[in-house]
Amino acid sequence: MFKYLFAALTALVLVLWGSGTFTPANATTNTTTNDPQVYIWDYTAISSNQVVCKQVAFHAVSRSLPKGVDVQPTHISTKVVDEGYCANLTKPKA
Repeated sequence: MFKYLFAALTALVLVLWGSGTFTPANATTNTTTNDPQVYIWDYTAISSNQVVCKQVAFHAVSRSLPKGVDVQPTHISTKVVDEGYCANLTKPKA
């Protein structure tokens, strides 16, 4: 009984320590434009195992929506950039 309680408390301490120590995503933003931008490691294609650094930009689109819809239409674009932009991010295994 006590070993389960000890294991649960140990797990709780590790989770709380980890959440205070590590940031969930060390993505950086570029503030030179009005559109929010982040940098991520991503695969070049769905079936590919090559990982590249990509810039993801979000651009709000002005268009009418049906009544009751509480979202803002957004155009999302990505492009491959230099790996230096993702230097502080954890690179997934290819």
